[in-house]
Parts: sequence; structure tokens; C-alpha cells
Amino acid sequence: MPIRLSGMQSGLDTEALVSALVMGYRTKKEDYEKAQTKLSWKQDKWKSINTKITNFYSGTLASNKLSSAYNLKKATINNSSYATVSASTSAVSGTQSLKVTKLASTGYLTGGKISGSNKAKLTGSSKLSEVKGMGSVADGAAISVTANGTTSTITLSSDMTINEFVVKLKNAGLTASFDENNQRFFISSKSSGADNDFSMTAANNNGKSALEALRLQATTEDTIAKDIAKYQTIVGQDDYVSKTAENNYKAAIDEYNKAISSLKDTNTKLDYEKSYLNTFINSLAYEEKTAEDGTVTSEPTSDSLKTARETLSSKAEELTEKLKDSSLDDSTKAATQLELDAVNAVIKTVSTDSALSRAQKTSDDGTTSFDSSTADTTLAGFDTTIDGNKKKIEEYYTKAGISKDSDGNYNASQISSTTGLILESYTYERAVADGNSLATGYQTAAQEQYDYAQKMVAAYNKLQNGTATSDDKKLLGLSDSTTTDSTSAVRIAGSNAQIELNGAVFENTTNNFSINGLTIQATALTGNEAVTITTDTDVDGIYDTIKDMLSEYNELIKTLDTAYNAESAKGYEPLTDDEKESMSDDEVEKWETKIKDSLLRRDGTLDSVISSMKNTMLAGITIDGKSYNLSTFGISTGSYFSSGTNEKGVYHIDGDEDDSTSKGNEDKLKAAIANDSDTVIKFFSQLANNLYSTLNKKLGTSNSMSSYMSIYNDKEMATQYSEYKTKISDQETKISTWEDYYYKKFSRMESALASLNSQASSISGLFG
Repeated sequence: MPIRLSGMQSGLDTEALVSALVMGYRTKKEDYEKAQTKLSWKQDKWKSINTKITNFYSGTLASNKLSSAYNLKKATINNSSYATVSASTSAVSGTQSLKVTKLASTGYLTGGKISGSNKAKLTGSSKLSEVKGMGSVADGAAISVTANGTTSTITLSSDMTINEFVVKLKNAGLTASFDENNQRFFISSKSSGADNDFSMTAANNNGKSALEALRLQATTEDTIAKDIAKYQTIVGQDDYVSKTAENNYKAAIDEYNKAISSLKDTNTKLDYEKSYLNTFINSLAYEEKTAEDGTVTSEPTSDSLKTARETLSSKAEELTEKLKDSSLDDSTKAATQLELDAVNAVIKTVSTDSALSRAQKTSDDGTTSFDSSTADTTLAGFDTTIDGNKKKIEEYYTKAGISKDSDGNYNASQISSTTGLILESYTYERAVADGNSLATGYQTAAQEQYDYAQKMVAAYNKLQNGTATSDDKKLLGLSDSTTTDSTSAVRIAGSNAQIELNGAVFENTTNNFSINGLTIQATALTGNEAVTITTDTDVDGIYDTIKDMLSEYNELIKTLDTAYNAESAKGYEPLTDDEKESMSDDEVEKWETKIKDSLLRRDGTLDSVISSMKNTMLAGITIDGKSYNLSTFGISTGSYFSSGTNEKGVYHIDGDEDDSTSKGNEDKLKAAIANDSDTVIKFFSQLANNLYSTLNKKLGTSNSMSSYMSIYNDKEMATQYSEYKTKISDQETKISTWEDYYYKKFSRMESALASLNSQASSISGLFG
């Protein structure tokens, strides 16, 4: 705003005069601002009311117009220490007997206490070879784990740590941990029930020795049959060795394929990253900066950074667009995606300037150079990672039995150029015949499993016919002694829960049963004594559902009536800033509240909603040829003369202990529910449906004035608000324009007066 000097020559209060001259425009602006403020308050008022109506409509009414909201059943049990019960709407009313004969349990194995071979305390990072008794048996030891219906084999090694072994158990479908304080393994199935129980058995002789050393054998004559069944299955398969070995061989090949493909993809992405990062760095221009301590750094200029980053972003956009081309083959698409990932990785790396700064140093001979920056270090790290991945690939080739030629290169005929490792036309049989190390290894392992299974089955058969020797029992994990010491493992088999309902036996993996509308949670065994379950109509539940709906209606209708019957705020208008300054905060708040409360007074739209809702509540409903209304069930509004202005539309339930108006009256509603719940349910579901339809007519339309699910003209108000905004802006422009005009006029007048005064002084000076 220009500096305006008021009446220096004329002595006139220019500002007051200009203010008076534009007062008409200023008054119009204030009128528009007040009208806009009032409209904004009215919008807020309507939004609040609209929210309450829509919540009632889409929540309570939408639910309660369905008979299922009231068709409630209640189940009780005469002794809740054995079970808890609940009933759904489909439960049959009556009395039923219940016995809990078995509770569900989870399969547990608490390992015996183990120790280190050198008596040192074992930790999760200790190697299996450090466990006392393991020695060299860990290498090649195979343990078979069956969990969640899936059997997998864990192969141990002497270098495997205890934590790695625990991870293997978890991957096999178990819950497992190693307690370093107690030096024990704790293993369990993930779910209760016999079908969810687990088994952990040796798959070969080394596996048996390993289980013994790890104190994980807890076999009893009662539980061993389940484990033996698996061995019997193995022995019963004539082609077990060949099939198992072949399947494991193929699975390993597939795993190698995926691993090598992933490594090659990683190297490709790293090559891209290295290239783009190197290009980025080399495109930068650097400028020297000196810190307070005298350290000189060389940092990229902002312009070169901006250009380099824009180049990267453009490349990312180009690759993104390329991927949208549906004609791309899979290999091209995959390569493009890798390049895009690399570009995005570089963009992230160079997102901060600090990673690109280089410290300048001067050697003794005066030569200036730069220390390695973060970016330079990153570049150097790429080669290390890539070389490491290449070594991993070679390890996979070696494990898979891929041979090398005379020059030391791996046999190209055995390696696919696209998938990494596919033995082209190289069958399992040929691999075995040619001495392929991977295939031969699986063949040997499968044969060991088969031989061990034969030994276990033979020992078990002897146990069954009473001819088992101590060696047989030892092989089966049984001891001639019945004592249990600190080194012994304890096994609890998983079992199903079992109940009898009205004499019928039901079994489940958990203690929870859902039977014909009843939900039963068994908590303790009943023994021979049965407990009684009684199912009946939930009178209190139905009553509470009706009461809650009426309570919500009452709160809503009171809100609407309060807004409609508000006191007049005639003479009250929104305050200007000047007016607020002359009043206290409390006075301002009371003034504005007075206006806000009155905004919907005698509003026609609001009146229509109120009348429609009240008329719907008063209307009769015919059920099976007989007419009913709310008063039939002891529900009515209070006295018209004694009720407050905004309480006249509120309904009271006779006998409601929470309602001081009607709690002393006869409880007709609860009696009606107990005697004829079907009629009550039909009436109130229809009442809710009628209210729902009434509000739907108000909410469910959309036009130029209002939006869908809006009970008021929200679109019209939004337009009006924008119009006020435009009018206010127009007045501000006029005020500014006319103020400038008048100030220029007065300025010219002051200049003219100054000139006249100067001339007068000069003339006066001539005449002395």
C-alpha cells in the first residue's frame, strides 16, 4: 500500500473523508460477509442434523426392519463351570443334556536337558556338533516331521546352529524354541486336536542318533503306533526309493533354477544400477565449500543436480511407459522391469545431496584430490556383490553335478541360457547312471530311509508279539526303565474335544462346538453327570433392541424439534471484528450461539421431516388382520400439556426403570414379548421399515438443489456461498479502486495548495 500523507497543507482529515466516501461499498461488503457467515453456520447446522438422520436411517432402521434383529434366543446352563453356551436365532427352544467327555489338547514335546560336549552352556548360535553326543552323527542325519498333514525331511549338518535347527522345525509346520536357561527344546503343534498333532521321527540311523543326542525322543507304547504307521507306508511302497529320490531331485533342480535365476536377475539389476549411478555422478559439476573449521568440501551444483535427477526421472517414465506395451514378450518385460527397478533405486540413492559430496584433501606435494564419497563407495560395493553372486551360482552348478570342460567352464549343454539350470534331456535315470552327485545323493538318502523304516517296522512287530529284545525297544525309543530323569523328553499327544449332546457324540479339534444354533465352549469334564442347557426366547434381548431403537428415535426427534422451535434471534447478526473488540469472549460466544441456535427456526424442510417421522410413528400397523399401534404395547408420548416443548414427540415405555416418567406403570411390552413374541417382532420390524421408507423419500433423491443422501438443499447453499464470495471480492475491488481515486484527488489538491503557499511566501518576501 502506498504511503498516504493526510492534509499537510489543507489541514483536512483525508483518511476520514475517503473512508466516508467509500462507506457505501464497505457497508455492502460487511452485509455480504455477515450473510456468508450466517450461511456457513446454517450449512454446519444442517450437516450435523443430516449426519444424525442418515446414521439412524442406514444403521438402526436398516437393521431393525429385518425380523432377524428381534428373533433372539437365550441359552443358559445350570453349571457354567463345565461349559459356556449361547444361542443364535436358529436354536430350538427347549431343554437339552450335555456331557463333556474329553477336552481338546495341543501336541507338545518338551525336550530333555542337553549340554555341550565340553560342558559349556549351549546358546542359539551353538553348532549342533557342539551338543554332547552329536559328534559326527549330525552330518547326513535325516529327521522326518509330519505336521498339518504334510511330511517333510530335515537334513542336519555339523555346522548347523541350534537357531537354524529351530527355524527348520518352524518351516516344517511346528511351533519351536530353544530355552537357553533350561537347555531344552520346546516343540508343539500349531493347533489343538488329534488331526493337528505332529510326529518327529528318524529317517535314517544318523537321524535316530541325532534325536537321542538332542533329547527329542519321547516315544511310549501308546504313541508309537502313529509313528510306525508312516514307516509301514514306506515299506509298503515297492518304488519308494526311486520315486522319493526322483521327486526330491526334481524339487532340488527347481529350487536351484529359481535361486540361480534370482541371482542372475540381481546381478543384472546391479549392473544397471552401477551404470546409471556412474553416469549420474560423472554428469555433475562440483563447487567448493569451506566449513567454519576450515574443512573444504566439493559439492554438486544445484543446476547440475537438477539436470541429472531430471534425466533419471525421464528414464524411469520412459521405462514405465514401455511396460504398458502389451506386445512385449515375457523376457523383454522382465528385463525392462529390472532396469526400471534399478533406475528407481538410483533415484532413491541420490535423493539427498549429502551422499554426493566429496571431501577435498591436499597431499604433501601440493596435489589436490578427493576422498571417496558415499556414492563412490556404493559403486565399489557393486562389484563385490556381483562377484559373490557369481560364486553362489558356481556352487549351485557344482551341487547339481554340472560338469566342467577342459577350459574349466561349466558344460553349456547342461545349462539353459534362460532359466539358469535345466538339465536338457537329462533324465533322472541318466543322472544316476552318470554319477550325478545331486541325483546320487538323493538316491542314497531315500535308500537309507527305506532301510531304516524296515528296521522300525520289524522291531514294532516284535514288540506286538512280545518277542522284542532290549535292542528292539531301544531302536523304537523305548526304555526298559519307567523312570524319567532331567534328560528325558516328555510328549503329550494332541487330542480332540468330545461332547455328548442329548446322547449324540460330537468331536472337534478345539473345545468350541456349533450345533443346531447352539455355540458351546467346553471348559471342564463333566464325568458321568450331565448338565442341562435351556434355550428360550430372549425376552430381555428383544426388549433392549426395541428400547435402543426408540431411544435413538427420541434423541433424534428432540434434536429436530429443538432446532425447529428455537427462540427467535431477530436483531442479531454476525459481529464484525470491530464489534467483537468491544465485547468480552463470553459475550461474543453467547451472541453467536443465539444466532446459530435459531438458524433452522420454523424451517419448512425441517418441519416436513419432523411431521413425516411423527406421523409414521402414530400410524397403525395391521398384523394377521388385526391393527396395532405403539400404545398397544404400552409405548406412548408424554402428556402434551406437561411435557416440555421439545419433549412432546418423545416416546416412553411403561415399566421402563430408566424412565422416571413411566417406570411405575405396568410393563406391557415385556409381557407381550413373553406371551406373543412373533406379533411383537412383526410389529416393530414393520415400524422400522415404515420409518426407513419415510426417510428414504427424503434422502434418496438427487437434483440441482440437493445431493443424494442429503435431506437439505446442500448444492443450493454451496452455490450461494460461492456467490457471496464473489460479491465480497467485487466490493473489495470497488473499495480499493475508489480509495485510490479519492486519495489521488486529495493528493493533487495538497500539491496545488503547497504551490500556492510557496508563491504567497515568495510574493510576501518581495514586499518585505
